[in-house]
Amino acid sequence: MTEQQAIEALHALPRLPRSGASLERMQALLDHLGNPEKQFKCIHIAGTNGKGTLAAMTSSILTHAGYKTGLTISPYVLNFRERFQINGQMMSPRTLASLTQKVLDAADAIIAEGGEGPVEFEAVTAIAFLWFARQKCDFAVVETGLGGRYDATNVIPAPLVAAITRIGMDHTEILGDTLAEIAAEKAGIIKEGSVVVCYPEQPEEAMGPLLTAAANAHTSLVVPPICSSSSAARWKTMLITAAIVLCCNSPASIRPTMPLWRWKLPWPSGGNTITRSPMKRLKPVCGMPKCPHGSRSCAATRCCCWMAATMPMVPQPLLQL
Repeated sequence: MTEQQAIEALHALPRLPRSGASLERMQALLDHLGNPEKQFKCIHIAGTNGKGTLAAMTSSILTHAGYKTGLTISPYVLNFRERFQINGQMMSPRTLASLTQKVLDAADAIIAEGGEGPVEFEAVTAIAFLWFARQKCDFAVVETGLGGRYDATNVIPAPLVAAITRIGMDHTEILGDTLAEIAAEKAGIIKEGSVVVCYPEQPEEAMGPLLTAAANAHTSLVVPPICSSSSAARWKTMLITAAIVLCCNSPASIRPTMPLWRWKLPWPSGGNTITRSPMKRLKPVCGMPKCPHGSRSCAATRCCCWMAATMPMVPQPLLQL
């Protein structure tokens, strides 16, 4: 099987299931593959706006901190293999072909046993999880495809952090007609044992279901503080990224550390030295951003390279959790 044949085979799968919203198909597929979703720690991201940028920034920061970090996003922009990345590098064409064949073989086995085969997004997600497990990733940053509760990515065990970006009206024909209904679906990624990080200034109608879900899961919900000087969307994305990475280390570290993110920081520019308060001058890790071909957001990559260089975000050892 070639890369193109693999992509065509995945696109040939149904886009919507016959039996309705459920995680049973995805779980059956992963069971046949040896449950790769249980072999790495996860940061799970849901929401309406900003999921891809948040995922890219979080993944880059963990990578620059020295952790082998997988990233799966949806949708891709230029190259199908953007969906599968480790340490900023896309999956090779040969690996995509090999893992696609393995996932399709598992799907055929399920159908032969009388079960329902996976839809396209479920197969794609299984490929990502299988690759992350085989490559022994320390972390995987996983962006949901649609909603949260019945999204194929939600078969993962309780993630280290469940992040909810800003919620708005999207996919109303599936998720519901109100912000409260949509928020309740996206809050389905909240599980007991995780810390929940929520985008600042969430609409009030959406915040209620998120608080309820966190309470039902007996977990804490972190909303990064903002000040009048940080009203731009990029600052809010930075704040929630910071909170995610800090939560990966220890929920208790949030309270004393979050004031760091209220400093007035300059927007990064390629290769220039950056000033941080107190007076200290540091250069970005990579100088100019190393965006892989077809990266979803060059601006996000530039931003997170800068953040990784200038902020003490990932205390060691992170993997003892």
